[in-house]
Amino acid sequence: MAWGAQPDRDGLDCAGMMTQVNNMLPDVEMNEMLYPVLYLWKQLNTESAGHGAHRGGLGLRFAWTLHGAGEVTQTVFAPNAQVVADGFGGGLPGGGSGHEVWRQTDVARLLADGLVPAPDTLSVADRELLEINQQSVMVRAGDVFVQWIAGGGGYGDPLLRAPQLVAADVRDGYVTGETAQRTYGVIVTDGTVDEAATRRARTEMRQERLGSTPAQQVPPNSPAGSSAPRRDAGGWYVPASGARLGTGEDWRGEARKVTYVAAERLAGYGVRVRPRTEGRRVLIDEFYSPSCGTLLEARVRVAAATS
Repeated sequence: MAWGAQPDRDGLDCAGMMTQVNNMLPDVEMNEMLYPVLYLWKQLNTESAGHGAHRGGLGLRFAWTLHGAGEVTQTVFAPNAQVVADGFGGGLPGGGSGHEVWRQTDVARLLADGLVPAPDTLSVADRELLEINQQSVMVRAGDVFVQWIAGGGGYGDPLLRAPQLVAADVRDGYVTGETAQRTYGVIVTDGTVDEAATRRARTEMRQERLGSTPAQQVPPNSPAGSSAPRRDAGGWYVPASGARLGTGEDWRGEARKVTYVAAERLAGYGVRVRPRTEGRRVLIDEFYSPSCGTLLEARVRVAAATS
């Protein structure tokens, strides 16, 4: 698991609640000593972080193959594969978890040739996506068991993240250039922020959110955590711009609400969530300020049962 973003900083990568000792990441050396497996990679899951003004922590992805055994059985459990961790105050949800067995790979040949197997170098006959909960999964010699672990939710509207932090994420490989542009509205060229293009991109994204030109502008130097609505004597308002959101008990009635299928929408943000093809749909409600286009909340929910 990973830690969600905080009001003043990004979430911790590959780290859960420190007081919950069972939330431990796989220990390569210990597992290889106790079980007949050989780990092939253990990496940050770059499709897992909830994007935001402060980015949620990244989960893990890893893979192993059998070593000294012809076949084993495995039990898998991925409860947050489809209903993922929410962000806060306009931060986006993190990615989900899951498992695959890559059947009949050329892992043995690569190792014999002195090459380190990697996701983009393995030859795979079939990639079997396992059920969310599944028992007695057969893994045979030559197969590769692949698992990815969920990430933490983001904090604050991604359009309020400092462009230099986004560029650093691109340079470090935490975020792709495409995600930087599509999710954060940051244009990175040769590792450097194109500031003029970024201002234009963020303006256009706020217009797209509302379907019209915002009546109020969001200053470029708005604080990262200023998208969560607050209340004063005059009612609800958006700290990022000062736009008002009414005087009712709940500001959501005054916001622009747009609903999407969660897996499809989050895929557009560069976040991996397993689609639900049967039963009640998993949706994401996005709430925007109708005056300035700030993302105020992004909330994942399971649709109500239909008669």
